[in-house]
Amino acid sequence: MAPLRLSLVIILLKQFIEPENMKILLTKPLDLTEQKDAELMTQLSQVLAYKNIEDMRTHLLLELDNETIELDSIKQLFSLFEQWDIDKSPLESLLQLAEMK
Repeated sequence: MAPLRLSLVIILLKQFIEPENMKILLTKPLDLTEQKDAELMTQLSQVLAYKNIEDMRTHLLLELDNETIELDSIKQLFSLFEQWDIDKSPLESLLQLAEMK
């Protein structure tokens, strides 16, 4: 999915959910073993602004708390996305949101 479309998805989701939450749709890495999948989920759940994650088989829907999201949470996500080779484009809108705070 193109970066512009992903940003649009984030914005649209934000408008239709509780105002204190932001949801980010990200593509799961291919060919994860069960153990690696569990490891990824654990690492994502340790992000400072984490609220929830929904496994949609090929994608993950990561829910973050808008009230607690700060630059540190975004740095954690950038690092995890880099480590797991996940497309970082969904994080651009999140970075803009944190900078506006």
